[in-house]
Formats: sequence, C-alpha cells, structure tokens
Amino acid sequence: MATGDLRIVTGEQVRALLEADRPGVVEAVRQAYLAWGRGEATPPDSTFLRFPGRARERIIALPAWLGGAWNLAGIKWIASFPENTRLGLDRASATLVLNDMETGYPIAMLESSVISAWRTAASAALAASVIHPGAPHTVGVIGAGLIASETVRFLRSLMPTLERIIVYDLSASAADHFLGRAAGFGERSRADSASAVLSSADVTVLATTAITPHIAEIPSADHARTLLHVSLRDLEPACLLAADNTADDVHHVNQARTSVHLLSEQLGHANFLRAGMADLLSGRAAARDEAKALRIFHPFGLGMLDLAVGAMVLAAARSGGVGTVVEGFLPRPWRAS
Repeated sequence: MATGDLRIVTGEQVRALLEADRPGVVEAVRQAYLAWGRGEATPPDSTFLRFPGRARERIIALPAWLGGAWNLAGIKWIASFPENTRLGLDRASATLVLNDMETGYPIAMLESSVISAWRTAASAALAASVIHPGAPHTVGVIGAGLIASETVRFLRSLMPTLERIIVYDLSASAADHFLGRAAGFGERSRADSASAVLSSADVTVLATTAITPHIAEIPSADHARTLLHVSLRDLEPACLLAADNTADDVHHVNQARTSVHLLSEQLGHANFLRAGMADLLSGRAAARDEAKALRIFHPFGLGMLDLAVGAMVLAAARSGGVGTVVEGFLPRPWRAS
C-alpha cells in the first residue's frame, strides 16, 4: 500500500535506466497495446493547453489507467516549446506522475521527456517492424531531432538490415549533427529536400515541429515504402488517399488538426484508416494491405504507453535505489490529526 512517500527520478537517471534495457522498452509498449485491445487500459483524449498568439507552443495533459500486471494510473504533463532549440535547449519537457490504484496516492514523479521520446520512438519502430514488407536497407529522416534519433535506434534494433541513412532538416547544421551521431551505418548522407528522402528511403521517420501540412506530394518510387508520420501534421491530407493508413489508435489520431483529422473532415469519414496497433499486434487485422505499396503509420501517442515505460523505470529505480524518496510528501490523514 502507498504510504505517502514519493520517489523522484531525474531525467539523467531515467535515461540510464532505460539504456540498460532497450528491448524491454519495446516489449513494454507492445504489451500496453495488447492490454488496450483487451480492455485493460483507458487512455482518455489528451487535453491541449494553448496560448494566445503562440500557435506553435502548447502543454498537453495525457491521463491514463493501465490495468493487468501494472495496475497504475497516472498523467503526463508535457510542454512543447519549439523555440527552445534556438537557445540550445530541448523542445520538450515533461513530468510523469504515477498513482497507486489501492489508495490513489501519488507514488512517483518521473522526468518524462525521455520516457515520452522513447515510448514514441519504440511505438513507431514496432509498427514499422509489423507493417513493412521484407528487409529494408535505407532509413530516411525528415526533422533531425531527439525523437527521430531514438526512432532510428529502435528501428536498427528491430530491422538490422538497415545500412544506409539519409537525413533532411531545414537546418543543415541540425542534419549534420544528427548524422554525426548516427553511428553504425555504412552510408550516411544529407538530402537537400524532403522529397529526396521520401523517394529513396524504405522507411522514413517524419518528426518535425510543423503545425500545418507542408508536404504536398509523396514522389513515386519503385520500391515498397513505410512512412512513420510521428509529427502527424507534415502531410497534406491528399497524400493519405493512396496509402495503407494505420495508427496507434484510430480514434485518438482523428483530432487536434492532424493530417488524418483534416482528411476525415474533408471526406466526412475516417474509413481510410484501416487499423490500430492493438488489432495489428493481436492479428485481428492484417499487417498490411498488400495492394498498396505505400504504408503510413500515424502515432498520436497514448498516455498508457507512458505508464508502461514509466512503470518499468520505477521498478528499476526501486530495485537499484535510484532517485530521491521524499518521505511524508502527503500530509497526515485528517482523521489522525
């Protein structure tokens, strides 16, 4: 039973604990999706806090409950301030609070920009390993930031045939920095346009900070391609029409002016979304529509994934004595005072 103590785990501590078990992160994400498919999780819609005159900045609240072996509730509070990068800071900062399900007491506060990036990256890479046919050789990146970097790392662990990387970013220096950190690839190159990446890569990670679509057309190619539309708003809605579209969850992704949301408003339906991850992983839906050579995965991000990875961090922190325990964080019970 929760006692009123609270364990606080910092970002660097979280990162070290996750680095010790990268395969465990993928498995935690997989199991969370399967739990959601069995009705053992509740990820309500996210709440977006926006600010007048500051269209690119937002803070998002993602509450969730995750049952089964986890039996945790919690909430991630994540800020996205893209201009931070001009100051040499990370775009996102976040906190994850985990609550005991017997008492409702908060039991842990974890720095969560790292958890958020890792669960997003693991989710996208897991989807690619399911929906992409064959053995891909080239990974493309549009938007050279932390999430794309972690996604590439997870992709390489799940798709070891990847040997070439091509990167595009509006900032050439950001692309070069990304490539400098992309060790292990036999060939690394910087593209001069998003189109060049889309036409040549087998699997492309789109992870920009765009708030409105900026890619009007996906160039043709003679090979199978999978786009991991992590940033959700890069593609003009028409780009989705000829693709096999899947998502982490078909309801959640159809909101907040995502490319999926914009297209569903135009069409009056979202029938172009074929399946969510719970159905793909459980086999209730086929891995892919074999009649379509282009696949697009749209991961909106579900709070239950943060809980699954956060629970993994908390267990490792407790086992290793990592973090700071604040004793008596909660006041004495009123009836005992």
